[in-house]
Amino acid sequence: MKKMLFVANWKMYMSFGETIKFATRHFDDFVSLASGMIPPAEGENTIVLCPSSMALYPIIKMFNETKIKIGAQRCSPHIYGAFTGQDPARSVNEIGCSHCIIGHSEARREFRLSEEQVAQKFVHLLDYDVTPIVCIGETKEEFDSQKTLSALERQLSPIFEAIKTKTIVHDYITPYIAYEPIWSIGTGEVAGNQHLDMVFCWIAEKISKNFENRPAGGAVPQIKLLYGGSVTAKNSKTLKKIDKISGFLVGGASLDFQEFEKIVK
Repeated sequence: MKKMLFVANWKMYMSFGETIKFATRHFDDFVSLASGMIPPAEGENTIVLCPSSMALYPIIKMFNETKIKIGAQRCSPHIYGAFTGQDPARSVNEIGCSHCIIGHSEARREFRLSEEQVAQKFVHLLDYDVTPIVCIGETKEEFDSQKTLSALERQLSPIFEAIKTKTIVHDYITPYIAYEPIWSIGTGEVAGNQHLDMVFCWIAEKISKNFENRPAGGAVPQIKLLYGGSVTAKNSKTLKKIDKISGFLVGGASLDFQEFEKIVK
């Protein structure tokens, strides 16, 4: 058994009050699920709950003394300044988040994020000891025209460039890259294992090549890979067989605790 990360992205499906009620109703369920996720001699698997920003602090307080981790759904590409409505990485850290989702296709679309801005977020999160979960993925048109890898190359290159010469002084943060085909999010469509295996092997090779000539004194980021996009209890068992996958970014299915529990188990 390999160490797995299960990220529940609650998006904006619930209001503040609904989020608190949902978390309160399933508090014991989540705690019990996390407590039973320790394979012998393999380290501890992790569950990360990602509520909307208004609910972050009370959810963090609620799960403070449990094995459940809490993640933010966003952070700013800026560290400080006149950026109304944005949250810097340092605040994500100070509020108590262990993880943060960045570059999700919905955020890229709604906020018109550039690849460089996503890379800036990635670096700032590392600077403030928050685990980045950066989402990448291709459109249906790119998938159909066999341009998946070129789309992923475009999204990953600025991140690799941003941290290639950066001295990472700690080795306890494990960044994650979540491959989420845009055409798969919320549609029920999932690419076949052959395509996914090819993509994850390609990403792993890219990571290796980009950091093989790391400057002396800089730690090599131990980046791990997640899959996201219409993950369900039905398909997760098959998806777990893909060698490079170290967990899942789960959207709508994470709002049904029984479904999420089956994905984890």
